Parts: sequence; structure tokens; C-alpha cells
Amino acid sequence: MKNVGNGSKAGMFSIAVMMIASVMGLLKLPGQLYMFAPVLAMLVVLLVTGDLFKRKSWAELGLNKAGFKYWGFALLAPVVVLAAAYLILWSTPYASFFVPEGTTAATWFIIPVKLFVAIVLYTATSSLGEELGWRGYLLPKLAGFGRKKAMALVGLLHGAFHFPIMLAGDYHSAGNPWIVIPMFLTTTVLISFVFGAMRIAAGSVWPAAIMHAVHNIFWATFGEFTQTHSTAAEYLGGESGFVAIALYGLLAVWIMKKEKIK
Repeated sequence: MKNVGNGSKAGMFSIAVMMIASVMGLLKLPGQLYMFAPVLAMLVVLLVTGDLFKRKSWAELGLNKAGFKYWGFALLAPVVVLAAAYLILWSTPYASFFVPEGTTAATWFIIPVKLFVAIVLYTATSSLGEELGWRGYLLPKLAGFGRKKAMALVGLLHGAFHFPIMLAGDYHSAGNPWIVIPMFLTTTVLISFVFGAMRIAAGSVWPAAIMHAVHNIFWATFGEFTQTHSTAAEYLGGESGFVAIALYGLLAVWIMKKEKIK
């Protein structure tokens, strides 16, 4: 297939990723496998359009630059956001901090090592699998719409990508879906501006992959030490509660202004 424009490639990718995600959702595959749907969709589009074996197509994905300048921010920002979200949540009647049964003194020393290994592993695998699709492939293909619109569109698709597992009750199943889904979409759009700004400024997909991995890992870690007492906890804390939305919103505004992205 020759002379396929970027807009058409973006449309093909969007259809492919939702189809793959739907199949994976029906099969109830583990979340870490589900995260590879975007990179699989990317490979399908590269194959169909004849770009799979073109060096230029792979160079445009942002894999060949490390983007070290943004690694510190990518590692720290999600931890701050989620720590604030859970500290506030634990101070309310909706949830409380608790120590899982079987936790020993040695466990607390092992946790940092486990977190480090998980960040390295997930950055290089499942998180990169998502980010190669969203920010590596799709974001540049939508550049013709303008950077802000492109980031918003990627964020909306990123959120919609989770619908199959949300509808299956395997992801964000607590709370009213008419509240949870719009909040989740808001979060993915705001995060898309943060991830997208790093991607554009660094010319690299790695900072986004790192931040994606850290966000997921620390959300899971804080969740392990949280005992919920009300579905209201879903609306306040967690990865897409009001606190996370507010803080990721501030980060989005800050980094867009800092990098002068219009």
C-alpha cells in the first residue's frame, strides 16, 4: 500500500488497536499482555502500509534517543501525585492505610529493590509496548492537527483503549461507571499532555515509557497498602480520582508552558 497519508495511518492504527484490545478483553488476558495491544497495532499498520522494513519509520518512533533530561521528572512526578492522592484518601473515612498480613521487617527493605526491578522491567516491556503505539507512532502521525489537539486525541484513544477491560469488570470496577469513566478519560488526556510534551521536547519515547511504568507500579503498590471502606474512594484517590486529576492537570500546564508547546 503506497502513498498512505499520516491521517489515514492514524485512523488505521486507531481501528487496529481497539480491535486488538477488544479481542484481548474478551479473552481476559492479563493486564501486562493487554498493554502490548498498541505496539501490535503499530506493527500491523507498518506492515499493511509497507513501512515495516523502512529505517525511517523506525527512526521516527523515538527509540534511538534516551531523553535523559526528563528521566528524573518521569521517575518522580507519578510518585508525588499518587502519594498525595493516597495520603489524602487515607485521611478520610473512605479508606485507610493498612499493612498486609505476612509483612515483616525484611519486607520493608525488599520493597525498594522490588520497585527498582519492576520499573526497569516494565519500562522495557509492557509500558514501552503502550508508549511505542501512543507517543512513538500515533502522536507524530496526528501532528497535522496541531500539537495540543494531537495530544488530546491520543489521550482520548488511550482512555478508550481501556474500555474493553473496564466493561468486563477487570479494571476500575468500583464506583458508578458514569462517574468513573469520564474521570478516567480526563486523567488519560491530562497525562497525554505530560507524556506528549516530554516526547516532543526530548525527541524520545523513553521518558514517557518510564513515567508510564512508574505510574502503574506505584498505583499498584499504594493500592496494596489501602483498605477501602466506600466506593467514594474511587472518586477521590487512586490513579484517576480528583486529587490525581488536579495534580496531573497542574503538571500538564507547567510542562506545556516550560517546553513552550502550542
